[in-house]
Amino acid sequence: MSDAIALIEPIPLPVEALGGGQSVRHAKKLKRMTMDKLQIALTIVAGLAAAPAMAGAPPFEGRWSGGPASCALPFHITAKTYAAPGAPPSPVAKVEHSRGWWRIELKDGYSVTLMDVKPRSMTWHSPESGDTFDLTRCP
Repeated sequence: MSDAIALIEPIPLPVEALGGGQSVRHAKKLKRMTMDKLQIALTIVAGLAAAPAMAGAPPFEGRWSGGPASCALPFHITAKTYAAPGAPPSPVAKVEHSRGWWRIELKDGYSVTLMDVKPRSMTWHSPESGDTFDLTRCP
């Protein structure tokens, strides 16, 4: 992170760019403020780039009841495996997230979409079968 900031060299700011009535002191102050803002922005960007894509478990992880599932035989979903009620876990090939939904694609090509994911509820949808279920988190 500090290496990225160290590579920044001051950008010359011609006094003429400020217009006729501005002083050299004002130009230097403006240049210093611009460099400070640039360093802050680069620090933030470097921190975001270093942060993991997903801090902690995704909000859909857990055991869920609803539709054909109960808490005795739930949907069990993690970022790495997916298990329908009573079925063995299947490996997840890809997890996609966009505004308001998550798409989980299994290695066999089957996918489900999880919408309106909240701490205690979500909507499960299978594009393949067309089924849609309101799920609640199991304790």
